[in-house]
Amino acid sequence: MLLVQHFGLALESYSHFTSPIRRYPDLQIHRIIKEIVSWKFDDSRRDHYESILESVAQTSTLQENLAENIEWKINSLMSVKYMSDKIWEQFSWYISNIDAKWVFIELDNTIQWMVNIDSWLYDFNKLCDWLYEIIDTEWEKINVWKKVTLKVVSVDEWSLKIYFEIV
Repeated sequence: MLLVQHFGLALESYSHFTSPIRRYPDLQIHRIIKEIVSWKFDDSRRDHYESILESVAQTSTLQENLAENIEWKINSLMSVKYMSDKIWEQFSWYISNIDAKWVFIELDNTIQWMVNIDSWLYDFNKLCDWLYEIIDTEWEKINVWKKVTLKVVSVDEWSLKIYFEIV
């Protein structure tokens, strides 16, 4: 926990978390810290927070998940609309992440997408817990942050999918 001054909250000290969407949990912990620092945190306040914090956490997590799902759908819709007139065009993409099922790619114009490994790669090898590579049909190693040329094969606006081929 980092305690620093914060002009906007009019507090000399506050706690800061890294997830900007979780504003209400931040507010709750700020209230608790403020009460502790000002010597107003007693057994009755502790009982109060113990009675509400689990519900607050569950509600906040639910709302965060809903917001992330909506954000994903909007980003997908806009990406699909943007790519819909680019069928058969080639693009250079950077691989930002690889896991057991997906290759996560980023285009220079900020489009981000997931490509199923099975759809265009021969083999998948896990090198260690933090580094992944895949091997394409030409037995070439493809690692994270490697630039790969892909061709847009089709776009499905109803299912919000973009289909690619490695060039």
